[in-house]
Amino acid sequence: MYVVIWEPKRGAGGGHQLIMDRDAADRLHWRLSKERPFDLVRVESAEAHAAAAVVEGQRRRRPGA
Repeated sequence: MYVVIWEPKRGAGGGHQLIMDRDAADRLHWRLSKERPFDLVRVESAEAHAAAAVVEGQRRRRPGA
C-alpha cells in the first residue's frame, strides 16, 4: 500500500490518498503533478507515512516542542 501526498509550497491545503499498488500510485502522482504544478507531490509507503504521522503527533503533544 502506498500514500500519495500533495502539499502546497506556500499556504494551507493539501491532502493524501491511499493507493493499493505502486503503478496506480505513480499514475496519480503524475496526474497530480500536472494538475497541481504549485504543490509538492510525493509517494510514500503506507508504513512510512504512518510512522511519520505518529512522530508528528508526539512532537505536537510534547510541551515546549
